[in-house]
Amino acid sequence: TPDNLVDGTCTGDKLIIDVKKETLTNETTGKSYTLNSLGEVIEIIRAGNIFEYARQSGLI
Repeated sequence: TPDNLVDGTCTGDKLIIDVKKETLTNETTGKSYTLNSLGEVIEIIRAGNIFEYARQSGLI
């Protein structure tokens, strides 16, 4: 995100990341941020972890 998230969050805030919408919402403050594109990392997230991604991709 182009915004500095450190300035808008505090310890204990509840943050929700919506991978499909590429947003981060601070449920404590109600503020939402548009995330920078996750690029190829999104496939690792969808697989659950790097090892599962490697298995699904035939790398291991």
